Amino acid sequence: MKVRIASHLLERYFAPGISDFTTADIPDMSDHDAQSLTWVANHFLNSILRAAYHLPMGAHVQHYLRRSEAAFAEQALAREATLSFLETGRQSPTSYSKALLHWEYFLGSRGTRMCCFVRSSGCSAATRR
Repeated sequence: MKVRIASHLLERYFAPGISDFTTADIPDMSDHDAQSLTWVANHFLNSILRAAYHLPMGAHVQHYLRRSEAAFAEQALAREATLSFLETGRQSPTSYSKALLHWEYFLGSRGTRMCCFVRSSGCSAATRR
């Protein structure tokens, strides 16, 4: 017999609003770009066999691609963990935490990638109005 944790206990001691989290429409990005997990390797090979960026631009491009590749990988892990949490009855704080951690890594990689792009392009950071 499986023990179910009462919703109010999950709400109070773990994550407010968790019992309202019942569905998620998360796109599968693996079809978006078939080479998204090999961008760094492709850039390395292209740099050796074809034209290459001069430093420091080459380092910026490599960093941007590494963060982009990581964002795609983390989004896939976050999607898988989130859907698994929902499919198993939304009862596991461990599963919820795992999904949340991957979403945080995804957002961190995505944000760092954008900062790298802004820095390497010579643009100043967003200005406040």
